[in-house]
Amino acid sequence: MLGAVLRMRLRVLRRHLRLRLHGRRRRRRCRSRRGGGGAAGGEEEGVREPVLLVSGMGGSVLHARRRSDPKFDLRVWVRILLADLEFKKFLWSLYNAKTGYVESLDDDVEIVVPGDDHGLFAIDVLDPSWFVELLHLTMVYHFHDMIDMLLDCGYEKGTTLFGYGYDFRQSNRYNPLNQHLSGFIWML
Repeated sequence: MLGAVLRMRLRVLRRHLRLRLHGRRRRRRCRSRRGGGGAAGGEEEGVREPVLLVSGMGGSVLHARRRSDPKFDLRVWVRILLADLEFKKFLWSLYNAKTGYVESLDDDVEIVVPGDDHGLFAIDVLDPSWFVELLHLTMVYHFHDMIDMLLDCGYEKGTTLFGYGYDFRQSNRYNPLNQHLSGFIWML
């Protein structure tokens, strides 16, 4: 049993090292595209249009928060460990046809998208648990590689690189969701 665990861990470490090496090659390519750092390259480097990464269906981290307990904050989507238990407990909802809003069955629970790291946390690695990090499960690395590539190319979090995660269970016709996204875009 221990031998199998060690073999798996070695395989994960090898893959991680290969990805790091690949990232260094990518940085070199990015630098060569920018002109190698000459005077003209420095001017180009300073002018970056803001980039807003918007996830698709199921592509945002969702947290459950209790209205009665502000300290309670639990990631419920995406979870690989104990996924079914947490999903049933917090994410079961009903669609309200009058408001166009998906409402939680528990009135004390509010489902929110974390806004950490200028919105990038919610769309980067969808299951940022120690288990996923340990095994380097890339199936939940949603925008991770793209964010790394943009950072390597000179984009800066909060200045020229932003993420927008949203509660994908809600209709895109839901007015507050549209207003929030419009406000975010106008802020850029």
